[in-house]
Amino acid sequence: MPFRCMRRRLLLVSTMLIFLAGCERKAQVPVYLRIDDFGLQTNFATQGTASHRITTVWLEVDGEDIGAYELPIVAPIIANGETVVRVIPGINLNGQVSLRNQYEFYIPHTQTINAPGGSEVRIKSGNSQYPITQYTPITEINILEDFEGAGINFKATSKSDSSLLVTTDPAELFTEPGLNEVNTKSGKVILPKGPSLVEFESINRYVLPKFGNNVYLEVNYKCEVPIIFGVFVHESLQKIQAPVVAVVATGGEWKKIYINLVSEVSAYPNAINYSIFFGSANTDSQNKKEIFVDNMKLVYWK
Repeated sequence: MPFRCMRRRLLLVSTMLIFLAGCERKAQVPVYLRIDDFGLQTNFATQGTASHRITTVWLEVDGEDIGAYELPIVAPIIANGETVVRVIPGINLNGQVSLRNQYEFYIPHTQTINAPGGSEVRIKSGNSQYPITQYTPITEINILEDFEGAGINFKATSKSDSSLLVTTDPAELFTEPGLNEVNTKSGKVILPKGPSLVEFESINRYVLPKFGNNVYLEVNYKCEVPIIFGVFVHESLQKIQAPVVAVVATGGEWKKIYINLVSEVSAYPNAINYSIFFGSANTDSQNKKEIFVDNMKLVYWK
């Protein structure tokens, strides 16, 4: 047999032996990460409510991206000894389940684990049963209105058929299980029998970052008819109304939404400042309708 052919056969046999030896190795047993929920901690005086709607987390293991998971999760990972797990909180963008975004204003949770394969590790903060995040130190928060003060930072526009009221009725107030906050007032609007329209604009105006920087409006709301949220753009010679998103009736439940205003804010580079508006309409000629809002705040990086 020629030397060249023998060399090829020996190489082939060696390759097969290596392959077969590899096949006999046992598969590594994963560690399972459990995350039941996520919490938020705030300085209520400067950052407002700790109400949140963290629905999704992104996992990184030793710096490697593992993927996105809807809460609650039990996710398998390969861990060798001490392993650093980083959990990035995420939200439903503009209330859309199909649009999940990492929320850059919340600090990711980092935890080092060391567990044998097959075991389950709960990702949590301290004595809590789940991780707890905070706003990042560079986050700017403007509390538009939480209705706890003496006045209201929203006025009815000329289109409005009703006024923005403040309710203290316990049956109407914003509540959220597990939220350790005292809430004594919420905003309430009664829409007359249709056709009727209400619209309210923030009295204060805000200088917001442009050029593609994210600016979020966070709101708790409950409504019997859809509500539209958006911005008024104030330029030197004109005022432009830019609707952003409409939320649907909530069936008697309080909801939380994160509305990204980036497109509307950045679309007007000549804007001097912005005000926030929300409005609704009632087409029911037989019945009045009600909407409630609370904990409205603008969130962006300084």
